[in-house]
Amino acid sequence: MADLIRGGVELLQVKTLGPARPDAGYERTRRFYRRLGFQPLEEIHGLWPENPCLIMVKVLGRPGGQPLHADCL
Repeated sequence: MADLIRGGVELLQVKTLGPARPDAGYERTRRFYRRLGFQPLEEIHGLWPENPCLIMVKVLGRPGGQPLHADCL
């Protein structure tokens, strides 16, 4: 991940099966991402036929290592 931060990447996104479709395997996947620091952003419908898509994001940093400030959110 350090390479991504040095490369200027600010945000990572993953997509997985959303909790609106219960599945024990994907629940484990969502917990795995949460342990890595990803936060659920939005569950959308229509991207995958009949399967809700959960978008999860993780903030890595800002260009030049600038910290995130609450007034910027």
